[in-house]
Amino acid sequence: MEYCRYIDYSARQNCLIELHSFDCDSTEAVRSVRSVVPSSHFWKVEMGDRIVSFIIDNRIEGIQGLLTIWLNKGVACLDNGDSQVWGDWLADEKLILTYEFEEVLDLQGMTSIGRITYNTHGIRGKYEGGRFYTLFRCDGPIKHEVQREKRHGMS
Repeated sequence: MEYCRYIDYSARQNCLIELHSFDCDSTEAVRSVRSVVPSSHFWKVEMGDRIVSFIIDNRIEGIQGLLTIWLNKGVACLDNGDSQVWGDWLADEKLILTYEFEEVLDLQGMTSIGRITYNTHGIRGKYEGGRFYTLFRCDGPIKHEVQREKRHGMS
């Protein structure tokens, strides 16, 4: 089971390095974009697209990848080299909302469901109630479960 926690990333140094920015206003521009985006992205490039791509270089968590955003379509793809994640791009929040939902625990032990989301640091989380919550994998009991077991003499 995964658990979630709200972490404010606003004070963190930006991990994005702009690589390319394109307005696909001609056949030549579309061809140029297709020559620089990963081959798995290029079927999505069409006339009229406004595309920007960034390198994600998050040295704190050791996350690197390529973020490509179709500004006119509100779609983004995060490619970490091993896999790709596609979703809706929320420009104001700078988040990719995937089409997956997951049930997780918060630190108080409450279960909630939210859309799996990635921020611009490449960190996986969930989006619920207008907020991004970082997801953590938990192999053992989380803090509230350990405290509950001690109160009930189960440890």
